[in-house]
Amino acid sequence: LMIAVKVAIMPVALMMPITLVLLCKQRNLPQVIGASLRWAVFIATLGMIPGLMMVMPGEHHLALLDQGHSALHIAGAHVGVSPWLGWSTSGGDLRPAHFFGLHALQFMPLVAFAVRRYLSGWSGTAQALLVHNIGLTYIACLILLTAQALSGESVFYPSANTVCLVLSTFALSAFGVYLISNTHCSGLENTAART
Repeated sequence: LMIAVKVAIMPVALMMPITLVLLCKQRNLPQVIGASLRWAVFIATLGMIPGLMMVMPGEHHLALLDQGHSALHIAGAHVGVSPWLGWSTSGGDLRPAHFFGLHALQFMPLVAFAVRRYLSGWSGTAQALLVHNIGLTYIACLILLTAQALSGESVFYPSANTVCLVLSTFALSAFGVYLISNTHCSGLENTAART
């Protein structure tokens, strides 16, 4: 079964970077849509890394397999699972990072839709900067989820360090949004003063 999974995953994993290169060459997309699609494919490509880690086991996973375990997505102790998702509640689990990364394909285009719809008064540059800010925040969260899993920490019970890192990430993102909106508002005021 694992060989079939590996064979099925590899073409998709190889197509993601190719899709990203093709998207980067596209120059006729609207600025916000293009930025969101590039971020979506780039983040989803990064989100495949935890997935590849699950199908290409390391020494820890080989030791678990020798003990009769079949869960290659687990890092650390594995006692309980969440009822709905089946993710580990007691040890690190790579599936949340993989899930989060791949779903950038849906999230980032929705961000572009919301930005274009609800911030239509902003310039295209300010809208694109906001999309870039959200893309960077998404990547930071993906990295945190992956690091958390590899350190053997459950996504359901984060350590104080992880919570501090998450809060710092969102604080930096909020500061970025403030700078973008402040610059945008200053630009609008300057334009209104000239007219």
